[in-house]
Amino acid sequence: MENKIDLINHLMGCWERRDVDAVLDCLTEDIEYYWHIGTKPVKDKSTMRKFLNNYSGRYDQKRWEIFNFAENENLLLGEGHEELWDRSNHRTIHQPFMQAFEFRDGLVSHWRDYYEPENLTLTSKSEGLNRAFSRGSAREVIIDTPNFMETMLELIDASITQDKEKFISLCDPDIEYILHTSARPLSGTDWVARFLDKYFAEMTDLDWRIDRWAQNGNKLLVEGCEEYRERASGRFVSHPYMGIVEFSASGKIMAMRDYFEMNSQVSNE
Repeated sequence: MENKIDLINHLMGCWERRDVDAVLDCLTEDIEYYWHIGTKPVKDKSTMRKFLNNYSGRYDQKRWEIFNFAENENLLLGEGHEELWDRSNHRTIHQPFMQAFEFRDGLVSHWRDYYEPENLTLTSKSEGLNRAFSRGSAREVIIDTPNFMETMLELIDASITQDKEKFISLCDPDIEYILHTSARPLSGTDWVARFLDKYFAEMTDLDWRIDRWAQNGNKLLVEGCEEYRERASGRFVSHPYMGIVEFSASGKIMAMRDYFEMNSQVSNE
């Protein structure tokens, strides 16, 4: 297909019809799929078939939508929402997510899902989710825009050096920051500044990296990892994550949303 998003839309349509064979036709023989980034991956088509059959036995996916996406060479990153019917507990689940797809020879070779597993136990939308998709559309045309990764790298450097003033200077005064999909949005730079005071006081030895990224218009989608040590407990925390950053016409960050599991891997190393 001409664009990677076309293949993903086709894959989603196949799954909507519960045509497992057609879904598998969109994948390479050695597909590696992380249903959740904290779990062991599903590898190869045979195992993927078993997973899909087991998944549809537990959940009836009523809706699977990608609202924002960006492509970069063999990579597509997307943000969206799914609505599930939990067959066992007879309840509806609303799940915001981000997904990373890597392609080879026109097929999906790697597929990673990022969301908060705890949301699978909820029966209503989180406060963060209510606002998460208030701007933009997944069907926006990719246009020639500044490379916003430069600004993102400045933001990361400001976080590592705990330079609050620099961090805030990169943000639009009306920024809306959703630290986590279950969290209340932080609205405005004053609120973000108060969050940074608490964040910097509680952690040290921050290592925040971006491993993959793609840009579409004013939106930058990223995949990476945040690692740090808690000052009080000495525990080492690792957050694999995906995020989306939206920029204003002036090049300031006007919205950020992060997707990761709150109960992250920790150790006393």
